[in-house]
Amino acid sequence: MLSARLAKFGLEVSQEKSRLIEFGKGAYWRSKRRGSRLNTFDFLGFTHYVTRSRRGCVRLGRKTIGKRMSRALTDLNNKLRQLRNAMPFRALYEHLGRRLKGYYNYYGFAGNSVTLRKFHHAVRKMWFKWLNRRSQRKSFNWQEFKAFLVYFSLPEPRIFKGYAWIHSASK
Repeated sequence: MLSARLAKFGLEVSQEKSRLIEFGKGAYWRSKRRGSRLNTFDFLGFTHYVTRSRRGCVRLGRKTIGKRMSRALTDLNNKLRQLRNAMPFRALYEHLGRRLKGYYNYYGFAGNSVTLRKFHHAVRKMWFKWLNRRSQRKSFNWQEFKAFLVYFSLPEPRIFKGYAWIHSASK
């Protein structure tokens, strides 16, 4: 049925990448009764799963796929290595800020704050490392770096998108 609808637009479903899974509010409650885990799926850089909110409502949960976060950190590390001596400090600082804001804008979903905090911490350690390698002698220890961050702070992770609630079609 879906394949036929997509064919009208010249699109097709890849059978290797596609599967049908039980998902949603009803599936969540059935899995709880059975004592089993509900399936998750990865789409657009997020692992999607069904969970409960603090109030007990069933909701859609999203978190960054671990491979995507690792890839983003690796790319950023390589970029900082290339640019650490090629750019003046102010331009490098602004470049890093733009990259962080872009990452937070895309991955800043409610429920993903733990992953965003891990990413932010890893970037701070990376920034410390590459600033210390700009000259022959060490520029900072960790305490001096924290004082430095008061004046040249990195953007903090923010949640930009709220919850997407799952509503049952039949009540």
